[in-house]
Amino acid sequence: MKTSVLYSEKQYFRQWWLWLLLAALIGFILYKIVIEKNFGTAKNALELTPLLLLIPFIIGLWMINMETEITKEGIYVSFYPLLLKTKFYSWEKIQSAQTKKYKFSEFGGWGIRLGAYNVSGNKGLELIFKDGTKLIIGTQQPEKIQTVINQIYTDAKTTN
Repeated sequence: MKTSVLYSEKQYFRQWWLWLLLAALIGFILYKIVIEKNFGTAKNALELTPLLLLIPFIIGLWMINMETEITKEGIYVSFYPLLLKTKFYSWEKIQSAQTKKYKFSEFGGWGIRLGAYNVSGNKGLELIFKDGTKLIIGTQQPEKIQTVINQIYTDAKTTN
């Protein structure tokens, strides 16, 4: 059961260049359909197919969000709607946690990647587990998340 949340962050795919690219693509499709063709025939109506396929993609991309919550028990990560279940990483299994700057190419992009959950940017919370595996959880607030992590480690040392 989740205790009180010490840190919470929700991120969305809102990179301006991504939405500009999608708007340009829609504009190009509409230009091809409306300006270059005499729209209205059944054949030309089929040219709406790329647009009709693109709209659900855009809506889905707009809805995707990643939420990170840190409690005294561990770290919760949800990636709605791509992950059906929230992932939980217990402090008992984590050897160390610290923020770091990473390269976009390390994981091959944004989203759910092998060893990473990220939505944008190049900063994240790196978890090193006791079994040697690593995980990066992207953040837009590296200083704030590091302060919370430091406090958790300080509290753990004083109670032991």
